[in-house]
Amino acid sequence: MIIGAVYLILFILLIRYNAFFGWFKDEVLSGSKLAMVFFLKALAVPVMYLLYSKLYGGIENFDSGVFFHDAAELNRLALRYPMEYLKAMAGLQDDSAGSFFFEQYTKNTFNWDNGRIRILFYNDNRIVIRLHSIIHFFAFGSYFVHALFSCFLSYLGIFWIYRSLKSFFTGREFTLLCVLSLFPALWIHTGALLKEGIAVFVMGAMMYTVFQFINGKRTRGNLVLLFVLFYISLLLKPYLLLYSLLCFSLLFLLQKTNITYKSLVFTAVLISSLCVFDLGVRFIENKSLLEIAHMRQVVFSDAAKGGIFLIDSVKFIRIHYDISLVTELPEKKGYYTIKKNVPYMYWEHTHQQDTFVCAKNIDTSSIYQLAYTMPESSSNLSYPKERKPLFFTVLDGFYYTLLHPLFFNARSIPQQLASFENLLLVFALVISFYGLLFSRRASLPSIAFLCFALGECLLIAFTSPNTGAIVRYRSPAVVYILLCALYYLPDMKFLFSKTTTK
Repeated sequence: MIIGAVYLILFILLIRYNAFFGWFKDEVLSGSKLAMVFFLKALAVPVMYLLYSKLYGGIENFDSGVFFHDAAELNRLALRYPMEYLKAMAGLQDDSAGSFFFEQYTKNTFNWDNGRIRILFYNDNRIVIRLHSIIHFFAFGSYFVHALFSCFLSYLGIFWIYRSLKSFFTGREFTLLCVLSLFPALWIHTGALLKEGIAVFVMGAMMYTVFQFINGKRTRGNLVLLFVLFYISLLLKPYLLLYSLLCFSLLFLLQKTNITYKSLVFTAVLISSLCVFDLGVRFIENKSLLEIAHMRQVVFSDAAKGGIFLIDSVKFIRIHYDISLVTELPEKKGYYTIKKNVPYMYWEHTHQQDTFVCAKNIDTSSIYQLAYTMPESSSNLSYPKERKPLFFTVLDGFYYTLLHPLFFNARSIPQQLASFENLLLVFALVISFYGLLFSRRASLPSIAFLCFALGECLLIAFTSPNTGAIVRYRSPAVVYILLCALYYLPDMKFLFSKTTTK
């Protein structure tokens, strides 16, 4: 905690007096304002840690703690076997079961081989682990330093988003930065060692690079950077980052043209692009995007049920979350055998994309190491097994991503907080739709914001049937609903002032 506080003070001073070597230089906002917002944003680090400590007993068995553990393990590999570490950083490691890298690293981790199930795109954990293994060199073993660096990277990404969009918010630049930085779910999830912090950094870097490129700064360095960011997006969170690239590239391109009906052109090009993408996926995968989203939903639902996870040199096993189904070896703590007739699922290390099911275990002598245990999530959503018509599926998606929970059906403190956020989003949508219908402002920015946010909501609803996951995954996207409301807010003030005058 103390080391984290030292780093926090250093970051604040560098932003305040040095614009962090020019990265936070802005013509409108002063260094003191930028430093103050970062301080408020960094408060998410202890808040997130305390929240998990009080409600769940700690972060150790959740993504943030697991990433911390795996990054520390990879860092230890660097100290013992530097060449193996360099190969792992370059993606040249030998991951096969029984390999030196597997024995020295993979078998001691949780997320290195988790999150790489390929359903159209990777959802790769390794970028996060690699990055934080570097941070571990100067984190001195502190989780808080890792979380603070994640928070700082997200703030840098948010600053680039602010730089790209501030021309739409003249006179409200500080409010724009505050909304992006302090939106509750985005604030707290970028204050932990999670993918969201890095994803927002990549989104901001990509958006600002495209913005500069379209507005005349067409350097070779910008082009190379854009290709690198595009490649990272393919691995990290493609459903978020590639869609944001499409939406905001269209926004910046159309903003520079003299085309009439820009909003209609934006919508037409966006729908056409998605249809072309769907056709391409059908040709390559022989499945539609909706079918692939349903496959992802099944995989996610299965994982959200939790379980007891065991590992040996051949396979990775998941058993129902019931300790009576396994027997711990009295002479070897943390090692178990599986009782007779116990059903389980398993994955073999040599081909991890294939899931196998053992209906009744007959092997009671094989010994497995406990990887981790995870109880079933209390916020799982029950989607009907039969397919509904698309219209009702879309309505359900918006309900679960924007209106659920809403106080009366909240079952925990986090769901009460999510209810407050949902109420905020509904209020912002009312302002946004009112502005679209009655404001004389150019509708292109608001159309881009809403298409991005609502499109992400639908995708997340289809693929992640869990309230906690929805609140977390949607956070980098739904903040644009608030930006849409902020865009029209001056017109709302004018409306109220007219009403008062009458």
